[in-house]
Amino acid sequence: MTTFEPFPGRIHFQPDKEKGILLAVSGDVQESGTVINPGTSSFFKEGDTITFLRWGAEVTPEIDGKEYWTVREDVAFITGRARNHEQV
Repeated sequence: MTTFEPFPGRIHFQPDKEKGILLAVSGDVQESGTVINPGTSSFFKEGDTITFLRWGAEVTPEIDGKEYWTVREDVAFITGRARNHEQV
């Protein structure tokens, strides 16, 4: 199995192609994804659902036929986090 290790300050995630919210004020599309590798982050954990702005994310090469993206761990790009209480 191929693995991908994000650079420090970046989070590796799998986007959820089914969901997207149009932000009326800015016209940006806020999307969601599941954290696969939180890199050096102490705030995000594997399995967290993040919401992000598409323009801040970068597509990485497909791994085992699945699409993954990276995004900087920055409030300008990541707009939120949802965590299952059982994961805490």
